[in-house]
Amino acid sequence: MNPLYPHVVDRHRLLQRIFKALREAAGLSQAALAARAFVAQSTISNAENLDKGVDRPNRRITRDHLLRLVTWGLELAQTDLTVLLWLYDGSALDAEDIRRYLRGYLPRAQPGREDAAALRTHLFALLDRLLVARSSNSGALGGGGITAHMQLLFSSAADELRGEQALLQLEKIPGQRLFFSDLPSRLTHPPDTHRRYSILSALIRSSGNSKLAETSWDLTEQRVHTFLTHLARYGERSIHSRTALTHYLSDSPGYHLSLAQRHEHIQHWIQLLRDHPHYEVALVEDTPDLEVEMKPGVAVLLRAKGAVRHFERETAPEQSLWGPRYLVWDDEASALSFTLAFERYWHALAPGDRSKDEIVGYLEALVAGVSA
Repeated sequence: MNPLYPHVVDRHRLLQRIFKALREAAGLSQAALAARAFVAQSTISNAENLDKGVDRPNRRITRDHLLRLVTWGLELAQTDLTVLLWLYDGSALDAEDIRRYLRGYLPRAQPGREDAAALRTHLFALLDRLLVARSSNSGALGGGGITAHMQLLFSSAADELRGEQALLQLEKIPGQRLFFSDLPSRLTHPPDTHRRYSILSALIRSSGNSKLAETSWDLTEQRVHTFLTHLARYGERSIHSRTALTHYLSDSPGYHLSLAQRHEHIQHWIQLLRDHPHYEVALVEDTPDLEVEMKPGVAVLLRAKGAVRHFERETAPEQSLWGPRYLVWDDEASALSFTLAFERYWHALAPGDRSKDEIVGYLEALVAGVSA
């Protein structure tokens, strides 16, 4: 079955969040659940930190232990535990699983295998239930009520750098990056062009402060290294605007980069898409006013569109030089809410809008049309 994410760290991180929320919603301590499932309490701790077991074999739990926890311990509905198995290792319940784990409390359970689309639907419904329970003070997803942890960064050259640092810290988190913005990330420029073409925020460029510029380029180089390393290991998914791309590749004035340099950018982006099988892109007509970058279920960063356009434009519009530009959430409930919204939107898109072959063909035609 096609996994939701290509790398196990993303699947297991989502699974551990769900498992912990289900335990807390059931009102069970780790010790109480361990007793019901006939496992050591350390097994519960490991189940709630599955991402740590990806690189540390002593922290991993077995399929048998997971099934004990979600059947003997939590007595989950068959649909829910099927979703958790899908996230764990992509397996399905067989006749022996039914006999050993489910028959005692689900006497009519039968083995079966569902396709990825059905499993995604079940997963989204399960996350919805847990998020609703969280907001209604039931204790799911980390305690009663909604407690969001948010950081605001405003419009100044110093806050621009803090925004870059926040992006770097987010991007260093293991796992796939999800985001949507008008144009592809500036990390998709050829790596040597950021300094060569003086790609900087207009706020920093207009400050004339060479130290700020050097710091920004250093941060960008770290971000590019992280981006390419994680792209190869975890993949990435992003959503961009056809309208914005068409404008970017036109001879419209006001861009910091020349048309030839913008052309070079998109050609390099196309090559990245070709070279990385788990780099997926969707194209829509327009994207929301707030641009969002996230690591699934961990943290989210929102940017005002002006914060990104300052890197594209020669000068920053006067009206965009004040007010908040970056908003960072690192609490579990907010991160899962944004993740669920992204996944639902992504999978609701027409297949052609997110087909690698069709996207690459469209971009090549767009570049060729501009070059002609």
